[in-house]
Amino acid sequence: MHGLEKGVNTVANEEMKKKVRENTIELLNGIISDIKSGISVWKGYLKKAGDSQDKGAFGGWANFQIERKLFELDLAAREKARQASSGASSLDDPLVELAYNKLHDDQTAADAANAAIAAMDERAKAIKGLIKKIETTVPKKPAVKKAAAPKGTVKKKPAKKAPAKKAAAKKKAAKKAAPKKKAVKKAAKKAVTKKKAAKKAAPKKKAAKKSVAAKKKVAGKKKTAAKKAAPKSKAAKKKVAKKKAVSKKKPAVKKAAPKKKAAKKKAAKKKTAKKK
Repeated sequence: MHGLEKGVNTVANEEMKKKVRENTIELLNGIISDIKSGISVWKGYLKKAGDSQDKGAFGGWANFQIERKLFELDLAAREKARQASSGASSLDDPLVELAYNKLHDDQTAADAANAAIAAMDERAKAIKGLIKKIETTVPKKPAVKKAAAPKGTVKKKPAKKAPAKKAAAKKKAAKKAAPKKKAVKKAAKKAVTKKKAAKKAAPKKKAAKKSVAAKKKVAGKKKTAAKKAAPKSKAAKKKVAKKKAVSKKKPAVKKAAPKKKAAKKKAAKKKTAKKK
């Protein structure tokens, strides 16, 4: 039963699931019932048992039917033990005593039957103890296995623990420094918010500056255009004034004078023509 005990102890100490623990207890109770059935088979044999005639032969002294019943009960008990121990009991001895062994020279069939009954009683008691262990043991979480360090790597030495007094002093200093850290954090947050506000306002300021510069350019262009137009207008005014002055100074020319002279010449020519 060494493998069965090992597997059940693992369940009792490490298994956290309630259903698995209950199922293991149910399987162990089934093994006990198989063992008790085997005990009843051996007790039934004792009522009809007689001394074996061939003590050196394997089997045959208990009869075939008893051998088969005991073997079938052991198969059932072995399967339950395998499930309860997660396969750890596969190399254990039979839980139900079989009738295949030889009788010793000084051993009778009744002695063999009584020895089988006593051995199975002890196994049933031991399995009851395993059930109690599962019921009373509080399972612990399995320890997490650390990954093995690759070859060639140097293991770091654990840091030495500071004395208790130094640790306490550090904690006090940390508590005193905490308000300063908070103030620094607040100032940093304010600076960040100011920077964000400045970044948001920067495009508006640039746009305002651009609009002012554009207005200044337009005003400059108008002034230059007005300056350029001003000399022309002054020159035009001067020409008009000169013309007016000239017109005032010159006497009016009598247009009729040439016509009178021409008439006089014609009259003189007519006179000369008549005289001739």
